[in-house]
Amino acid sequence: MRAGENLWGSPISVGRFVARQCLGAASHGYAKPIFGISDLAQLAYCEIKSTISQIASRQGYMTHVFMDDGTDGVRKSSRPSLTTEEKRETTDTLRKLFENERTQDFSGARLARGRIAEDIELAGTVTERRHFDFAEFLLIGVPDALIANELVIEFASSRQPYLTAKDKLLQANVYAVLWGVPKYQVIVAHPTTGQRVATDGTADIALAEQTISTMWELLSGRRSVRPPNNPNKCISCPYRLSCPFPGSGHIATIEEMKRIAIRH
Repeated sequence: MRAGENLWGSPISVGRFVARQCLGAASHGYAKPIFGISDLAQLAYCEIKSTISQIASRQGYMTHVFMDDGTDGVRKSSRPSLTTEEKRETTDTLRKLFENERTQDFSGARLARGRIAEDIELAGTVTERRHFDFAEFLLIGVPDALIANELVIEFASSRQPYLTAKDKLLQANVYAVLWGVPKYQVIVAHPTTGQRVATDGTADIALAEQTISTMWELLSGRRSVRPPNNPNKCISCPYRLSCPFPGSGHIATIEEMKRIAIRH
């Protein structure tokens, strides 16, 4: 393969978009805007938060997007299975993290708690990272779990299970469409009460197109970012101390969001 030559999978139709899975590249100098599927779930919650998260994550995405040069472009991974005793110990660790959450770093502790909860819930499952070329931009993602190429699973730990499940459906659906998997399931567990919300869905191409289109319009500046429908959502936002909304009512511009993202 010559330097700079890229390999592509068969076209994937996502409404008005035509995407191709990147199957490897001989050069890291592939300059296109890139965003992640993982932040799409936040679109339904707050477009400001979702856009800042995409900008903040962009450098990390660029680091990983062509990590698989010379391969088929798919990075597979798996979570170890847990014995009954390991699950009990890990669950106990998670419980203690939640008990002491007031004394912990807000964003770092929340991320750690989420990963531990995910490892417990999805122990023994496999997944894979892929990236896709949409002509104007690249999209990268890793589903939480893939079950026999028949089901995508997305998991979250949240004190608002029903609200979080609604948001995660957007993300899970995009995974299902791009991975060619017919169904998806979103599982959200309350961290302390044990309440669980499980929602099943079928891959919806029209919804995936709408979700991807909205994110690209926001990041490219083709559409203005809308504020959350409820300012109380800002209370738990990791960007709440830097974002001017709702304190001043000002919605940050893309350039202002870039500066906010740098601080995080």
